[in-house]
Amino acid sequence: MAIVDEVDQVFKATFPAEGAAGCITYVGVTQPSPEQFNVTMRLIAWEPDTREIRDVKEQEMWFPIDKLEQRSLVRFTEMLRGMVEVLTRVLAHQDLSSLMPHDLIDFRPLHLSRSHTKDDFVRAYSRRSRLGRYLE
Repeated sequence: MAIVDEVDQVFKATFPAEGAAGCITYVGVTQPSPEQFNVTMRLIAWEPDTREIRDVKEQEMWFPIDKLEQRSLVRFTEMLRGMVEVLTRVLAHQDLSSLMPHDLIDFRPLHLSRSHTKDDFVRAYSRRSRLGRYLE
C-alpha cells in the first residue's frame, strides 16, 4: 500500500471532530512530493440549537511527514487522535464564523520530540499557542 493511501486511512479513521457549534471533516489527501502531503479539510458551522448549517468552508493545507515517520504512522496517528480530542472541545462552544480550517488544523506538534502518545498531543494542542486559545 502506498504511503498516501495509509495516510488517507488514518485520516478516515480519525475524523470527523464534532461539537455543538459545528464539525471539521476530512475530504482527501494527495502527495505532491515524497515528504509533503496536501490534505483537504471541511469546516461546517451550524446553529447550536437547530444544527441548521450557517457556513461551509473547505481548504487544502500541506504538511510534511519525513521518511522516518513514514515507516510507522503510529506517532502521526496519535497526533491526529489528540488533535481531534481537543477540536471536539473547541467545536463545543467556539463561534466558527470567522475561522477557516487552517485555524484549527495544526500539524506543528508532530515536530515535538517529547510528544508520542495521544495524551502527549492533547497537552500540546491544549496550549494557548495552539488550539488552547479557542478553549478560553
